[in-house]
Amino acid sequence: MKVLWFHSGVGAAGGGYTAMLYALKSLRSHSVESTIVCTEDPTVVQALRDNSFPAQLERRIRRLSSTVMTDPIWSPRGALETIALGPTLIRSIRAARETIGAVRPEVVHLNMAPLAPVAIAASQLGVPVVWHIRESLNLRGAPVRGRFNREIIRRYATRIVAINHETLRQLQPVAEAEVIYDGVPLDEFSPEFDGEAFRRSLGYSRDKILIGVLNGVSWIKGTLVYARAARIALSANPQVRFINVGEYDTPAKSWAQQLKRRLGRRVGYPRYAERVMREIEAERNQGLFNFIEPVSDVRGPLAALDILAFPAMTSHSPLPAIEAAAMMKPVVASDWPAIREVVSEGVTGLLFPPGDAEALAQAILGLAEDRDLRNTLGENAHITALERFDSRKNTARLQEIYQKVTH
Repeated sequence: MKVLWFHSGVGAAGGGYTAMLYALKSLRSHSVESTIVCTEDPTVVQALRDNSFPAQLERRIRRLSSTVMTDPIWSPRGALETIALGPTLIRSIRAARETIGAVRPEVVHLNMAPLAPVAIAASQLGVPVVWHIRESLNLRGAPVRGRFNREIIRRYATRIVAINHETLRQLQPVAEAEVIYDGVPLDEFSPEFDGEAFRRSLGYSRDKILIGVLNGVSWIKGTLVYARAARIALSANPQVRFINVGEYDTPAKSWAQQLKRRLGRRVGYPRYAERVMREIEAERNQGLFNFIEPVSDVRGPLAALDILAFPAMTSHSPLPAIEAAAMMKPVVASDWPAIREVVSEGVTGLLFPPGDAEALAQAILGLAEDRDLRNTLGENAHITALERFDSRKNTARLQEIYQKVTH
């Protein structure tokens, strides 16, 4: 079977890309021939090619920015995107028709919500669309684009696959839809994976309790909350250590971002990344808190951790928590509906009120001081991963959907 994937994300370390890569690798065993079109980032194209997948960049297809991570309608950029919605959509549909026509797939698979032009183009060409919804739509901040995107999904998706029930609920009522959780290759993310080499590279002995996040520095990931919690925990327990794995100083990607940064410097209001660095400056200088560049293989850092933190400021699926569960690691995470579908309070991890650094610190300290509880939560998390987050089982369901929409 020939499937044409479309991916609109930026960066080859994000959850959307990583979950797609896990699925693509597993689909190989189901006789599915996958080609991927990326609409924004050439580094994602190269990363896919490095993994032996045919991939191409098509920047003429513009995504419909409408998720919780996009600019609201009252911001300058959000207003401009709303005004340009019609012309952008027309040009993107034309480009998507050309791309689909050249590949001639049996199924078009959209890996993210903001790909309305591709869905319309596939429908015009009579190609079934499996639409993988992994983001929440910004129905308040971007009501025009958000609601328009939702209606396009309802109308043009042959089959909707949501990565959790919260994401699916925002689209109701829909008929042909189901939840398939993001999966990880359990044979690769094994509890037996040795993280000692990574721990030694940081200079941390085995008696230190290592806490970490696998996110870049951003508000949506709650990095400042994590930094504040780390400072509180370090003052209470000298045995804990903290790391943050991921991109922590991104360049300005638009004129609006450049202008915002210049104005911030003028008025003395530092960027978010600078605020994070200042918050934990003393601890960084002492080697108690380390920022680590993005890694292509997160298994080393994960295996080295005693506790994974996921202090998200919005409700979205926590792929690092799924990977941690597979490796038998307990998780301390923000209490959001999407996260509750991965982390069960007191069973596989601990939940705390989003944005509450003190609560996060106390949860970390409680686990740091109780090895038996860490082991119990980790074992329960691993059982959950076997039942719910096995990429082979979940991808088999995806392959069944391909069969259904083509017959």
